[in-house]
Parts: sequence; structure tokens; C-alpha cells
Amino acid sequence: MNVKRVISVYEKDGEKLLSEYLISSIPLDRLKEIIKAKDDDPELYQVYSLGEVELLAFATLIPKMKELDSVKIELFYECFTE
Repeated sequence: MNVKRVISVYEKDGEKLLSEYLISSIPLDRLKEIIKAKDDDPELYQVYSLGEVELLAFATLIPKMKELDSVKIELFYECFTE
């Protein structure tokens, strides 16, 4: 089972997917420092809505994310298996 982890960027006033950032290469421990996992989700398999704090943290790891305008978008952490 291959786990794919992404940050999905959607337009705020709609459901259009604007972009995705593959973050599978970021170690789980580092992801858990940024995303506050639910107690029943130690492996971060659930979907999480991300805010300004998480955006800034991910932007230090993925410089292209610095271009995102948090006022115009919604960010989600998503996890899939392939």
C-alpha cells in the first residue's frame, strides 16, 4: 500500500481545485508538528482543514506555497492510498 499525502488548494468561494502539492516525502513526524492530529488518527489518514498557521509552516518547506493568498483559498491536507 502506497500512501499519497497532498495539500489541496481550493478556491474559497466555490469547489474548484486550484492546485495540489505532493508532500509524501515530508516525514510523518514533521507533518504532525504542523497538523494537529486527532487522537484517533495517529497516522494522519483523515482530511484536515488548514489555516494561516499551517500555510506559513508548509511554505517554509515548499517555497512555492508562499505565493498563495489565504484570503482567496481554502487549504486541506488529504491522504490517499494507491
